[in-house]
Amino acid sequence: MSKTDKALYDRLAKTLRGIGPDRLAQVLGKSESVRIRITPAEKDAMKRIASRYGLTVTEYLTRLHALVQDITEGKKRSR
Repeated sequence: MSKTDKALYDRLAKTLRGIGPDRLAQVLGKSESVRIRITPAEKDAMKRIASRYGLTVTEYLTRLHALVQDITEGKKRSR
């Protein structure tokens, strides 16, 4: 293994050690992607809000979806 490869693997190992098991499972468990068309202003707003909470845009949108799902399923259960 070259010094460059070793340095890259060491950096990756250090990064992975800093990630909790739940977060690691969440990241590694993703296998699908979704493309959406949005304006640059919408994209910037999503990035800004996600960043404010320490999230990626994917995490932000996934959590937003889960919130809406909880709300709508909660409404269905209470009917």
